[in-house]
Amino acid sequence: MVLQLSQRDPGPELQAAFRRHLPQRLRTLLRRARAQCRTGWDCNVLRALHDEIAMLAGACGRYGLLETGERLLALESALAVPIAAHGVPDEATNAGIDALLDSLRPHLQQDSPGTALPAWMQDGTPMAAREPFPRCEVPPEKYWLQLGIADVGGAGIATHANDAQVAQPEPQGLPELPHGPRVRIVNDDDPSVNELLLRLEQHGCDVALVERFDELLEMLRRSTPDLAIVVADVNTPLERLATALREARRDPARRVRLLVLLRGPEVEVQLRALRAGADRCIALPAASEEAVGAALELASVDQESAYRILIVDDDAPQALFAQAILRRAGMETRILEESLAVLDELDRFRPDLLLLDLNMPDCDGFELTALIRERDGYVNTPIVFLSGDQDEERQFAALDAGGDDFLVKPIRPTHLVAAVTNRVRRARMAASRMRRRRRRDAGTGLHERAQLLDALSEHLAASGGREAQGGLLAVEVRDAAALRSQLGLTSFDQLLTQVGAFVVGHARVGCMTARHGNAGYLIFAPTRGEAELAALAEELLKAARDTRFGAQASAVGLACAVCGFDAS
Repeated sequence: MVLQLSQRDPGPELQAAFRRHLPQRLRTLLRRARAQCRTGWDCNVLRALHDEIAMLAGACGRYGLLETGERLLALESALAVPIAAHGVPDEATNAGIDALLDSLRPHLQQDSPGTALPAWMQDGTPMAAREPFPRCEVPPEKYWLQLGIADVGGAGIATHANDAQVAQPEPQGLPELPHGPRVRIVNDDDPSVNELLLRLEQHGCDVALVERFDELLEMLRRSTPDLAIVVADVNTPLERLATALREARRDPARRVRLLVLLRGPEVEVQLRALRAGADRCIALPAASEEAVGAALELASVDQESAYRILIVDDDAPQALFAQAILRRAGMETRILEESLAVLDELDRFRPDLLLLDLNMPDCDGFELTALIRERDGYVNTPIVFLSGDQDEERQFAALDAGGDDFLVKPIRPTHLVAAVTNRVRRARMAASRMRRRRRRDAGTGLHERAQLLDALSEHLAASGGREAQGGLLAVEVRDAAALRSQLGLTSFDQLLTQVGAFVVGHARVGCMTARHGNAGYLIFAPTRGEAELAALAEELLKAARDTRFGAQASAVGLACAVCGFDAS
C-alpha cells in the first residue's frame, strides 16, 4: 500500500515574496549569461546557469507567472543542447541565447498582481480623443465601480453610493508589510544568496537585495538594517565597509550586525572581515541551515525585549547617574541601595546583567557575587563592577570572585553603554543557542545537529577510551540535487521535512535524530549495536519504497550507512 504524505501549496505570503524578488534574480541571471555570451562560455558556468534557470522556470510555473516561465523554459532548452553534446554554445546557438535573453527584458519590472487595469481601460489614447464606449451602447460591467460610483440609473445617469441600494463590495486590504528584522543582502552570483533570501523571508524577516556594494555603504549611512550580509573574496573592499560600520555603530544600543560569507577558506580574507567588524564568518559552500541559523541569530538579537539591568550601589547619586545613562539607551533598570536585598529581587526582576559597586556596607561586592553565583539560574548571568576603587589587586580579586568586567569611575556614558550592551547581547545569544540545542522540532521530532553531536561526544568521552556501546546510522536522500531542481526550493524543503518525520517515526526509542548535511539525517543510538542498526536501515529502505513525500507525492530513494562503536 502506498502512503501519501502531502502538504498544502505554498501560501500567498511566499508567492508575494517570490514575485517581489523575481526581477532582481532575473537581473542577476541575465548579467551572468550576457557576460558569457560576450567573453566566451565556460562549461561549468553553463551547467550552473542551466540548473538555476530550470529551477526558476519551475517556480514561475508554480506561482502563476506562466509567460515568464515559458521564456525561461525556452532559455533552459537552448542551454541544454550544448550541455548534451558535452560542449559550449557555438556562434549560432550563442546568437539564439542572446535573443532569448532580450525577450526576458520586459519581465524585469516589479510584478504587482491584482493592481493592473482591465484591458479595455489600458488604451494609451488621450481621454479627450477617445470615444466613451466604442462599439457598445452601455459601459462595460463594473465600469462605474472603478470610478467609485455604486450604480447607474436606467437613463445613463450615475447614482452615487449614498443613493443606491446596491451593496458596495468590500475593499481588498493592502498586503501586510513585513515586521521582522531588516536584512539587506548584497546581490551576488552565488546561488546560496537567493536560497538564503527565500529562507529568511519564510522566517518572517524583511529581506531585500542590494544590487551593488556601494549601495550598502550608502544605506549604512542613512538607515541601518538589523543585519547586512556580504559575500566576500580577496577582491572585496572590506576596508571601506569597516569605515561605514564604525559610523553606523556609534549608537551602541542599536548595532548593525554583519554576516560575511567567504568564497574560500583563506584565513587572510576571514581576518580582513573580522577587522572590518564582521560578527560571524561562514565559508562557502555551507549547509543552508548553518547560514540561515547564523543570520537569524544575528538579525533577531536586537528584536527581543529591553535589556534588564539591576544596579546595586549604596551611593544614590552614582546609581541614578548610571540609571539615566542606561535608560536613555533603551534599557530597563532597577536600583537597590542595600546589597543583601539583591537576593530577594533576582527572581522578581530577572536581570540580564547586574551592575555592582565594590565597597558597600553589610555585604561587599566580592561576597555578593559569590552569593549570586550560588543561585540556580545565575551562574552565567553577567556581573559588571562599577567602582571608583583604583587598587588593581582588588580589581583582579573582583574578577576572580566571579565578575565579568570591572569599570572604573568616572566613566564615559558611551563606554558604560557599550560594556553593558555587549555583555548582555553575548549572554542572550549564548542562551538562545543553548535553548535551540535542547529543543526538538515540534513538527518532525528532529533534534538540533549540535545537540546530537554534543551527546555523541559525551557518550564517547564517558567510555574512557574503552570500547563504547551504540552506533550511528546515516540516512541520505538519493539524487537530492535532481529532486531539488525538479521541485524547487520550497517544495524540496517540504519533502525533506516529511522525510525527517518519517525517519524519526522509524527510529527506536532512546535514539536521537538530526539533519546532517544538505539532504541527510543522522541517528545516534547509544544502546543499539551494529546488527540492530543494520536491521533499522533495512526497515527504512523498505518503508521508503512504499511511501510518497511532499506536495507532489514524490518517490524518494534513500541510502544508509551504519557505524557500530563496538565493531572490531
